Amino acid sequence: MESRDDLNSILPYLPLLIRSSSLYWPPRVVEALKAMSEGPSHSRVDSGEVLWQAISDMRQSLSLSARLLSPSAPQGYALLFDELIHGRESKRWFDEIIPALARLLLQLPSLLEMHFQKADDVVSGVKTGLRLLAPQQAGVVFLSQELIGALLACGFFCLFPVSNRGAKDLSVINFDNLFASLYESYSESHESKIRCIMHYFERVCSCMPTGTVSFERKILPAEYPNSSTTAPDADFWSKSDISLCAFKVHSSGLIEDQSDNALEVDFANKYLGGGSLNRGCVQEEIRFMINPELIAGMLFLPRMDDNEAIEIVGAERFSCYTGYASSFRFAGDYIDKKTVDAFKRRRTRIVAIDALCAPKMRHFKDICLLREINKALCGFLIQRKSWQHQNKGDNEIQLASNDEDSGLLHTETSTSHGAALDDAETNRQKQASNFVRDVEGSDCMDHEAVGVATGNWGCGVFGGDPELKAMIQWLAASRTSSFSPSGGRNLSQKRFAYSFQDQARSENPKMESRDDLNSILPYLPLLIRSSSLYWPPRVVEALKAMSEGPSHSRVDSGEVLWQAISDMRQSLSLSARLLSPSAPQGYALLFDELIHGRESKRWFDEIIPALARLLLQLPSLLEMHFQKADDVVSGVKTGLRLLAPQQAGVVFLSQELIGALLACGFFCLFPVSNRGAKDLSVINFDNLFASLYESYSESHESKIRCIMHYFERVCSCMPTGTVSFERKILPAEYPNSSTTAPDADFWSKSDISLCAFKVHSSGLIEDQSDNALEVDFANKYLGGGSLNRGCVQEEIRFMINPELIAGMLFLPRMDDNEAIEIVGAERFSCYTGYASSFRFAGDYIDKKTVDAFKRRRTRIVAIDALCAPKMRHFKDICLLREINKALCGFLIQRKSWQHQNKGDNEIQLASNDEDSGLLHTETSTSHGAALDDAETNRQKQASNFVRDVEGSDCMDHEAVGVATGNWGCGVFGGDPELKAMIQWLAASRARRPFISYYTFGAQALENLDQVTKWILSHDWTVGDLWNMMLEYSAQRLYKQTHLGFFSWLLPSLCSNNEAI
Repeated sequence: MESRDDLNSILPYLPLLIRSSSLYWPPRVVEALKAMSEGPSHSRVDSGEVLWQAISDMRQSLSLSARLLSPSAPQGYALLFDELIHGRESKRWFDEIIPALARLLLQLPSLLEMHFQKADDVVSGVKTGLRLLAPQQAGVVFLSQELIGALLACGFFCLFPVSNRGAKDLSVINFDNLFASLYESYSESHESKIRCIMHYFERVCSCMPTGTVSFERKILPAEYPNSSTTAPDADFWSKSDISLCAFKVHSSGLIEDQSDNALEVDFANKYLGGGSLNRGCVQEEIRFMINPELIAGMLFLPRMDDNEAIEIVGAERFSCYTGYASSFRFAGDYIDKKTVDAFKRRRTRIVAIDALCAPKMRHFKDICLLREINKALCGFLIQRKSWQHQNKGDNEIQLASNDEDSGLLHTETSTSHGAALDDAETNRQKQASNFVRDVEGSDCMDHEAVGVATGNWGCGVFGGDPELKAMIQWLAASRTSSFSPSGGRNLSQKRFAYSFQDQARSENPKMESRDDLNSILPYLPLLIRSSSLYWPPRVVEALKAMSEGPSHSRVDSGEVLWQAISDMRQSLSLSARLLSPSAPQGYALLFDELIHGRESKRWFDEIIPALARLLLQLPSLLEMHFQKADDVVSGVKTGLRLLAPQQAGVVFLSQELIGALLACGFFCLFPVSNRGAKDLSVINFDNLFASLYESYSESHESKIRCIMHYFERVCSCMPTGTVSFERKILPAEYPNSSTTAPDADFWSKSDISLCAFKVHSSGLIEDQSDNALEVDFANKYLGGGSLNRGCVQEEIRFMINPELIAGMLFLPRMDDNEAIEIVGAERFSCYTGYASSFRFAGDYIDKKTVDAFKRRRTRIVAIDALCAPKMRHFKDICLLREINKALCGFLIQRKSWQHQNKGDNEIQLASNDEDSGLLHTETSTSHGAALDDAETNRQKQASNFVRDVEGSDCMDHEAVGVATGNWGCGVFGGDPELKAMIQWLAASRARRPFISYYTFGAQALENLDQVTKWILSHDWTVGDLWNMMLEYSAQRLYKQTHLGFFSWLLPSLCSNNEAI
């Protein structure tokens, strides 16, 4: 990190420190933010006055003086939060929003590190990292909306350094002047500006947007290198024979409300944002209030020179408003429905161009007219084709020579000056190496020609002549338009798009050559051609119609929905006959009878269209996933693939991609015929709906209600996190070794101490508060009957955390020596009951924090018990199978993610790791030593052990226990007392610090707490308890006792605990 030029250029303007390639907050700031993140009861920040004191303390911890901020800022914060906003709203801010902003600031270092890790891969060959883009330095910066949110939170808390900004002509970025002005010269318009910002924070704290915003400094060269040709002068304009473009006049309406997808002009100050964070309240400032993400550009974009403009693409609008200047008023929430491009930028293009200020009679001079028209030309030119390419040599990327419409480059070859300008521009490409591909072609922005939406630029307080300014902007817009009014521009843009795609593919491995994609592609409904995933055209048509609602698709009932599903399957050459024959009736029963009319209408008007839009994005979401999959954890494959039995590995999926995959299941679009041969679970939802019709029950309807609620949530606000799915393996035997996996001798000789044991007679595993590993009492087919009729522990968990279902797509059945660990699945639903009494009970807000991979700190491990063992479960071989299964689940085997690249890049466990799960836990015993040797040999032979990525960067430092219960003791018929002891032994052997055991009120375990306390008080080891279990089981097997294990072990505890 220290060697990055982009980071080094912006670091002096950030409040963070850097050490050993890590960005971090000073410890005292971390303490303050953590306290604030837990609410007023911890931080005592419950008023504007106390908030300012906390801000001052944090600035002091950063060695930043609060004296450099506006002296009236404290009164401004106090005025707003303690007087102007109502008590309930103020309480909400201090109870919820301030803590959420503090949490967001705690993530700022990791968000920035992630940003810089990805910055070089956004557009191949183009630098997009956050950096100071100084005057005359063309370039582009891409920021995620989440990172922007954290930066704006930093401004709200006034934590940016101040003293060094003026020297670089940077705008103010802290919010102190914004609040100070509220106190110094209160007005309703100024309060409304702050209300817009507050509303933005309320929105992002309740649902963080997932998109991207780009900020581009565009330059019209003052002169061309090695050429006597100057930039466009009066002769250049006077000799132009370009036709004037169409001109539409709107006597009412606002630029930001235009519906033509045009470039929207910001009547800017040369300091971007103007008085947005001060007292200004005209066109630019209002735009920055309703689209607050624009403010982020003020951090790193200094003043504009006369030949510069700044174009910002993707800023979301959050607020409605009325009025202008002193009459400006915040008017509530605004839902931005603009679509997004391939970079996840909203299709909102805003260009900031600053007019001459107060020219008076000067604006009639040629030099001023030329300055204004060239400023507008710079803003309106499609200069994303000229993003600065800073790697010279073979990688240099230039404009396609056959492009007939590349902005200024080829627009006027018929004139002598234009020809000279073209030659000069061509020379400039070669000399400056700063022209690159147009990334806003078919992959990014719409193909249609993009116009300009503007108005009285520079005619208000700047005093420009409205008539001249209208003509100047018309001329500039015309000069950047195409030759052919019949569509030449469209063709040209497509050529650029294709050139961009071909270049990208020549530099990156082809999709077709990816082993991970090839392994999963037969189980996906998509096709691949020329390294692109795509839906067949008829499916695209159907999904597009559905995305526009019932008026276009006619999908307004469950019956018609199923017909649409059948038609799409037919377009995919997938027969609907392979689905459950009762599925049509199931969909009809739910949507046409069981749910109320208003809810059904909402589903067909809103949710079904949103799911269709999500499915249309599935190809691009998957392509983006595979592009990033090799960089999630260095040296570890994390791409979506079939993780077959005995194939250890991990897959990382974004919550958005999971949402699209589950939508695919809802529409039953996955291929079916080839899944059984690979021991894969069902993944389409046809059986789920069929079972509703074939054997209706309230519990089954509630299962579907949970899934519906999940879709409603993600369609209204798509989560931004990640979920990992890991297949863990306890080797059946070690390569080139006669040592077998842990056997009875391994367990009987273990002198490991037993871990702490906590008994809970009430409560649920998923509600545990110890941040422990939560056990899923699994079927060997992950998910069990989740998408069928099942409704016990595993199925319920999959309904309230539906993202778990995604694992059923690519994780076949588990073998006896395997477990599956899933980290990060969000919970969406509350419930009551169990099995037939299970009921959906409404929304659940998952407040778990996230790790550096953006996974929620929810760890679930699926381990399958022996089914219906009867007396078999007392046999040594069955006891051994169960304890090794639990050991596999409880071992911290993220240290053994499969590393599949051999050679110099091979990563192995650190040899000095004293607690790496099974590897070093019992070197004092002969069997343990042999096991270590075998495991070490296995590393060398199989090359499948890698670093522990869940250390300080990912999960909390504290040791993580196990939360479990009566595993395999329900329909599987296991013995509750033995299963409790088996899991205790496995957790102890895996060096887990504790086991939290939920008995669910089972009578057989009423003495569990007493038994475990007695055992611990006698300092038993793992070997002691295992040997006692073997002795007991032998007696049970040979009918020498009929007592339960606890009564057999401690007869004095109770006399009526006989086995039945």
